[in-house]
Amino acid sequence: MTRGIAHMVCLTAAMTIPSLLKLPVRILPTGLCALTFLAPAACGSSDPADDRPGSTRGTIYGDYNDEWREHFPPSSSVNLEGQYVPPDVHLLRFCGHAVGTPENIPGTSDSLCYTVHLEKTVLGTGPTTLSIDGHIEVSVAGNDNQPPPTFVPRGSHSASVRRAWVKSSCDGEHYFDNPVRQEVTGTLELSVNTAKRVSGRFKIETSGRAAGPCPTNRTRADLTFDNSIQPSFD
Repeated sequence: MTRGIAHMVCLTAAMTIPSLLKLPVRILPTGLCALTFLAPAACGSSDPADDRPGSTRGTIYGDYNDEWREHFPPSSSVNLEGQYVPPDVHLLRFCGHAVGTPENIPGTSDSLCYTVHLEKTVLGTGPTTLSIDGHIEVSVAGNDNQPPPTFVPRGSHSASVRRAWVKSSCDGEHYFDNPVRQEVTGTLELSVNTAKRVSGRFKIETSGRAAGPCPTNRTRADLTFDNSIQPSFD
């Protein structure tokens, strides 16, 4: 059946194209014709989505009662301004979503999201690698930490990173008033850093309770990302 279809395609092409060009007709062998038609499909990227801005790959893990659970799939975004973006910074967010956990572990998280605030002088200035090293006290309440909390850097921290923290979200959320302290270490590598596009690698580890009600006391992430810069985040 397939051979017959290929032969018909060859015959149609051989009859039609030369007639348009007023050339002599020559019917190709079926096998050669099939290769002729299939060859272009083998060229180029095997998965066009690999080259599209917006892709995020890697892993995000949360520690629930001393058991590491992966949050998947990951996502990322870069925003210049918005309701939750302080006027003196740009916002990067890296999130992992639904996590499969047994029903006997209470308060398991639907998402873990890392927030990174960068100085406005960073984006669009070319490749750079920034170190994240310090601690921060963040609110567990559902206010998206407005006004933004103060990050206390340690020796290796890059001043261009104003602050970074992790927040958990889950069903049946119960917020608490007391802030929590997170120890944060990692790197943000921007291999492409233009006015319209940012891509690179984000590695981070946190200890201390995540902002939010879910009992996540440690997190870690290792992500590659490629994003078009979005004007606003609301």
